[in-house]
Amino acid sequence: MPRTSTDLRKKRSYNILIYEDDFDVIYKMAVDRSRKGGSHVSAAQIVREAIHKFLEEGEGRAYKYQAERLG
Repeated sequence: MPRTSTDLRKKRSYNILIYEDDFDVIYKMAVDRSRKGGSHVSAAQIVREAIHKFLEEGEGRAYKYQAERLG
C-alpha cells in the first residue's frame, strides 16, 4: 500500500549516487525525525528539503530566479 503524500508539489524522479557515510547520516536523521514527529520521514524527504534550502538561501537562488524568468 503506498504512503500518503505529505508534500503536494510536483516531483520528478532522479537517480543520484551519494556517499555511503553521507547517506548513513541522512538515514539516521530520517529515523530520528520519524520517531520524534510520529509520522514517517524518508531520507528522500530530507534530501529534497536540503536542496530546497540551498536553492532558497544559497548560491542556487540566482539560478532559480533565472529559471523562473525563462519560464
